[in-house]
Amino acid sequence: MSSEVINSEHPVKLVLLGGPAVGKSTFANNIHSKFFRETYYPTHKSTILLFEYKPRTKRAKSILDEYGGLEAKKLINQQNDLQLSPTIFQSYNKNHVSLKKRRNSSSSNANSQGKANKSLVKNDYYSYDFPNNDNSIEGQYQEPNYSPILIELIDTPPFKPDLVVPFLEVSLYRNLDKEDLHNLANEPRRPVSTNPLLVASGASEMNGNVNGYIFMYSAVPSFNPPSYDDVLSPSTSRNSSITTDSNQLNTVTSQEDPLSLLDIIRGAIIDAWREYRNYQKKWKKGSEGDVYSLIYGIKQLWKLKSYEEEQLKLAELRKISNRLDEIDIDPSSPDSPPPILIVCTHSKHEGKSPKLIEDGKKLANNWKSSFILVENEINENVDESISLMIREIVERQKLQKIKKKLGK
Repeated sequence: MSSEVINSEHPVKLVLLGGPAVGKSTFANNIHSKFFRETYYPTHKSTILLFEYKPRTKRAKSILDEYGGLEAKKLINQQNDLQLSPTIFQSYNKNHVSLKKRRNSSSSNANSQGKANKSLVKNDYYSYDFPNNDNSIEGQYQEPNYSPILIELIDTPPFKPDLVVPFLEVSLYRNLDKEDLHNLANEPRRPVSTNPLLVASGASEMNGNVNGYIFMYSAVPSFNPPSYDDVLSPSTSRNSSITTDSNQLNTVTSQEDPLSLLDIIRGAIIDAWREYRNYQKKWKKGSEGDVYSLIYGIKQLWKLKSYEEEQLKLAELRKISNRLDEIDIDPSSPDSPPPILIVCTHSKHEGKSPKLIEDGKKLANNWKSSFILVENEINENVDESISLMIREIVERQKLQKIKKKLGK
């Protein structure tokens, strides 16, 4: 199998999001450097990890196999700790290629090319082939060999709804004044800093190149402690809120309900991508001649000769609609936001809550996302989590290409 990285120019960009003490940094360290840190240290700023990923476990390799069919699907679902999204689940029925046919094809390709290994399958992110094993049992699934996959993993600080700006057109590495943030900073004597979930341009890791989001929460309720603000003034904290264009989301402490926090994060992400898609459409439309009309018009106000002319011009500019178009969240839509994977950590802890686990699965069903249980201490299902995310991205890309082709 070739050791060449297929996606060297476009790494798979994944973002870890969740509340405090859910294991984001430990998860990142496990997959990046196989390092486990027992002492909890809160993450204060985003950390970027760039590395080559190769699936190690049999199940992680099976997840990445696009044409494994029912054989691979059976291996993946042997345990009740993983739940496939509809996008991945449906792919097993239409992409099935028999194990015997794939082996014969791989062998004939190798012979015709005069090479020991000839990649049978290749997508935009990785390639893989199948070992020629004459002693293998017919009908028994045999996982492929994979090329390395370049991944950019972003570990973020604990999510705080009252300090998050869903979308910024341009990233700014400085604290913004209350006059700049308007209603986002109503409380006096409180430091205001921007933590955008999505940035259209500028030097920011949270940009439109993000391929997927990994939402993490703990199966142990006590691992989700309240913040200092919650302890000192619980009534004030529980009444705080984040307002988006689509709806108003009341914040709750992660101790009360960690899944509510995930719901808030998802709402903020959808709003961010809705604004971003509208921004892209306006920019594209403006490239045809009108993108700078508003800015240009405002700059020309100083040239007007009278107060009446100025007022007329301002009234004309205010007629421009600020209403945002809704975003299509269908996986087959090119405008849909990146996929989400729900990861429930501390799956082997004696204090885990079965109800929290089941509620996480239900939430994944509602969002049409994948779900997986992870135990960071023994590095269980960490590999599978990354494979699930990559497979979701690959399958969505296929659906979007088909829809785009049909739309022409």
